[in-house]
Amino acid sequence: MLAMTGHAKKLSDLGIVIPNRLGINRVLQSLPPSYKNFVMNYNMQNMNKELPELFGMLKAAEIEIKKEHQVLMVNKTTSFKKQGKSKGKFKKGGKKAATPPMKPKNGPKPDAECYYCKEKGHWKRNCSKYLADLKSGLVKKKKEVSWASSKQCTVAKSSTESEYIAASEASSEAVWMKRFIVELGVVPSALDPLIIYCDNMGAIANAQEPRSHKRLKHIKLRYHSIREYIEDGEVKICKVHTDLNVADPLTKALPRAKHDQHQNAMGVRYITM
Repeated sequence: MLAMTGHAKKLSDLGIVIPNRLGINRVLQSLPPSYKNFVMNYNMQNMNKELPELFGMLKAAEIEIKKEHQVLMVNKTTSFKKQGKSKGKFKKGGKKAATPPMKPKNGPKPDAECYYCKEKGHWKRNCSKYLADLKSGLVKKKKEVSWASSKQCTVAKSSTESEYIAASEASSEAVWMKRFIVELGVVPSALDPLIIYCDNMGAIANAQEPRSHKRLKHIKLRYHSIREYIEDGEVKICKVHTDLNVADPLTKALPRAKHDQHQNAMGVRYITM
């Protein structure tokens, strides 16, 4: 760098002017590989510096490069071992520490009932009849396509309003997915109305009512889209009884017997250690 500056000054005294850009390029090309990041940054930012300014920048870059090398040297050193009293050398033929035996896995209890064949002594996943029917195609695993569990973004004044808003959001998601499948043209049954189950009669009545009254005037207009879907025949909202609503324990407190019934239908079991 200093040599290039001196040569440029001598040529300038002789009346030969070297373009500043040419001198800068010659200096950058002569730098070692450790300055690769500096050269890349200089070219990307299109800096137009004089040779003395470039010299100052290179000195600052050299200091940073030395710091990086110092860190690398520290990382390459051997790990420090904690000094202390040793526990003694291992003697050949000595006794090995006894390893505790592994606990056996808890299997189905003798009175456990299979939810597929209704026999006792095994679970559904171990049921020979279920596995055979699954292999032959008689049983098809149901897989969720779209699901959501979140708090509503609006404050509902009643359970009717809350379930009405939830039904509206569910219908919007279902109708979008239905229209997408219809455009693909691979599922003929996609033209049938989508069935949405709701256990609140007030929410069902409000969804099927084309007019608004004073008790619904505070609900945002976008939640009334379910009425349009029902009127167009894209959605059909139906009543589901509490005894058949498996998700009911997730929304309210139920009697113990009914709670256990829905819990078993979900496939949730108590774990006994």
